[in-house]
Amino acid sequence: MPDLHFELASVPRQVGIIMILYHTNHGRQAAEVFFFNRAGLVCRAAAHYTDLVN
Repeated sequence: MPDLHFELASVPRQVGIIMILYHTNHGRQAAEVFFFNRAGLVCRAAAHYTDLVN
């Protein structure tokens, strides 16, 4: 099982959307965005990652 570690950077949010910004255990910056429907359930999601840092 991999030894995963994530360092939370911030969690900006607005009505119906939340974004989780963090650093991965490989030194990459990541952003995951979740869109919620009127029932409060995730209806769409997207993830973005930077290239590896030297």
